[in-house]
Amino acid sequence: WDERTPDRFVMAFRGPREVSHVRRLGNCADIMDDFCRRLEVLGDKVGPIGFQMPESARFDPVALRAFLETLPSGFKYALEFRSEPWYNAQTYELLNKHNVALVTVSHSSMGIHPVYPADWSCFRMSGHNPDYRKNDYTRAELMNWRGIIGHAPKPAYIYFNNEYSAYSAKNANT
Repeated sequence: WDERTPDRFVMAFRGPREVSHVRRLGNCADIMDDFCRRLEVLGDKVGPIGFQMPESARFDPVALRAFLETLPSGFKYALEFRSEPWYNAQTYELLNKHNVALVTVSHSSMGIHPVYPADWSCFRMSGHNPDYRKNDYTRAELMNWRGIIGHAPKPAYIYFNNEYSAYSAKNANT
């Protein structure tokens, strides 16, 4: 990957599912040490490592604190929560202490939480229509998001996840 991409190319990675879906942030130091050690060969091309918590993950500040305290240094991390109880002052404080971004999500089943605990930001654009086949953002919707992203800390990493009919490529290009 290093040799096949331009010098300034930055790659984003999804954190191991074992961390988010199986262990639910608990006792993950060994997994994260191994995962990050493998990424080190890419040097400056390593961008954010994102974790998408399942909707069924209950708010657990003890596990979150322990997870954040054991993350290998030298990487950018972002957490995406898919249930409302995680969106609270305690979560924001813990993320801020470790400069971990809270992913701002555009999704049909989630509210928009433009909270930026890190000195950088991360967005996942899936679309607001429950019928994923219709999640093609209009220009007006994208301009609204442009305003939201414009107020977020930079760098801002923006991922379009509405890949049906190649909408993600079209919307990113717009």
